[in-house]
Amino acid sequence: MLEGVETMHKMFPKINREKLLAMSREELWKFFETVQERFYREFNRLRLAGFEYQAFLLAEDWKKWSNEFDSILKEKAEELNEEIERERRQVEKEIIKSQIEDIEREIERKREVLESKRKTLTLTYTQQIEELSNEIYRFSELAINEASKAHKIKEEINYSMRKQIHLYETFEKICKMKPEEYIEWLKKSQNEIEGNLLKALNIHVEELEKAGREGIGCFQYLVAFGLSKELEREYNHMKRIERDLNRIKEKAKYHLKTVKSLKKRRKELEKQLEEAEKRFIEESKKTEIWQEIRELKRKKAELKEKLRELS
Repeated sequence: MLEGVETMHKMFPKINREKLLAMSREELWKFFETVQERFYREFNRLRLAGFEYQAFLLAEDWKKWSNEFDSILKEKAEELNEEIERERRQVEKEIIKSQIEDIEREIERKREVLESKRKTLTLTYTQQIEELSNEIYRFSELAINEASKAHKIKEEINYSMRKQIHLYETFEKICKMKPEEYIEWLKKSQNEIEGNLLKALNIHVEELEKAGREGIGCFQYLVAFGLSKELEREYNHMKRIERDLNRIKEKAKYHLKTVKSLKKRRKELEKQLEEAEKRFIEESKKTEIWQEIRELKRKKAELKEKLRELS
């Protein structure tokens, strides 16, 4: 790596800047001290031997060599200083990041204290609002159930009305028949109303046959009697389910009215809760803990700015 140079005394090695700069600072000093020791030893030997001129020339060569080597040391020092500065900046950045994290944790801790106080203050409101929401849901479900029942009853009423109309139409039809024609038609009928009309009233075909022998008037009387009984039964049934429908409508109306009232109360509580939270924030701004949070935020902003400068 280091060879003798002809322009200088052979004891001074040639300086290879690239290889010397690749050395560590400790290695450079060790190398320098070795050459320096050799120089002093040779310099003193020449002086003591009476070769003052040769000693002078050796000293001049030493100055040249040491000056060149010193430039290497300075360049190396600059590199080391840059490296040290980079490391210092990196360490400082890590310290600042840690400080920011500590501040964030402290801010969060203080916020939790404020949040705990806020929850304690608003707990009554939130509990009441939750209870009202549950009641609103319950009464809404009840109203929906009653509406479903009402729909089914309306269908039943419509069916009963259609059945009554069909009974009248059936009466008109069979009144135009002779007894034997009606008996034959009744035996063949697939209609539930027609097929079960007289059967449900315990008037059998045999009675119709007897009525037919006794005359058309008796037959029509039996038909009218059966029809009136069936109509009366349907009418009473319809009135009963109409009463059920009215009762269900009233219940549904009550449930909906209750839901409306509960929603109004919930809205009032939500407004009170909002006002309470606003008051809490305004009052909190006057507290010491709020000022501490503001100061921590300011420090955090300063540290972040310093971190950006170091990046």
